[in-house]
Amino acid sequence: MAHYLIDTNCFVLCYQFDQKYKALKDLVFSPENTIHILEICIPEVISIFYKKHFGEGKISYDEMRDMVNQFIIDIRANKFMIHPVMNREIIKTDEIWKRAENTFKELVKTEHSFLGAIDAILLALAINLSETKGIKNDFIFITNDTHLYLTAKSFGVNVKNIKDI
Repeated sequence: MAHYLIDTNCFVLCYQFDQKYKALKDLVFSPENTIHILEICIPEVISIFYKKHFGEGKISYDEMRDMVNQFIIDIRANKFMIHPVMNREIIKTDEIWKRAENTFKELVKTEHSFLGAIDAILLALAINLSETKGIKNDFIFITNDTHLYLTAKSFGVNVKNIKDI
């Protein structure tokens, strides 16, 4: 059994109707895998579904409602291991932001982006899971965010970009 922490944007892709991310969907919904999610990402995922309809007009109202409903059904069915935002995740955020800033400037050579608060807390959870006995050898963090990917790598987290799934 493998353990995966999925960032919010990748998680959203699992509920879209196209087959572009079939490998990711198969990974997330396989009963053989444990999928970890940070509790604060739950309203963030739902907000993105709403934005795709109301803000961007990319999906119909019915599609948006179906995605929200299925996501809530999956949450209630305990398909995912939900991690509360606790001090153990928040403690490392200053260190994470400092390393993220240095990593991003060195590797990506731009100053137009930054690691947000939720991503920093998510990365703290990834670091904790990657150090947890019984999980660390079977743990992968999956992201679609270059900055988050590079920062996770700089912390030694086993991380994959969604394109590599």
